[in-house]
Amino acid sequence: MPLASPPMRWSAAHLRFLLVIGFVHVLVGGCSNHSFAAHALHLLGDIATCPDRFDSERAEAHYRESLALAEAHGMRPLVAHCHFGLGALYRRTGRSGPAREHLNTARTMYREMDMRFWLENIQ
Repeated sequence: MPLASPPMRWSAAHLRFLLVIGFVHVLVGGCSNHSFAAHALHLLGDIATCPDRFDSERAEAHYRESLALAEAHGMRPLVAHCHFGLGALYRRTGRSGPAREHLNTARTMYREMDMRFWLENIQ
């Protein structure tokens, strides 16, 4: 059974809708910090891994951009989610070495933060 975070089980249309709501929120001045951008990029990575529009290059780029922002701003849960997304993506595309590294990093971070739900999903 392939690894999949819960958002990957949502439809691409639902994810796009959530993303549009977030962008509208930013445009009207509701949020102007990097945290939204980091979460939006992660969501774009999830969208790019949906079966009906799978694009591994875009997914990887979005996850990596989100990871960079999350690390720069101390957003540890999102950092872990980015590693999980990259690990699942690499496993899906046959890159077992990098997949293992990212999944181990995510697993360690989830354990350190006592994020049990995510630990169960990654095991």
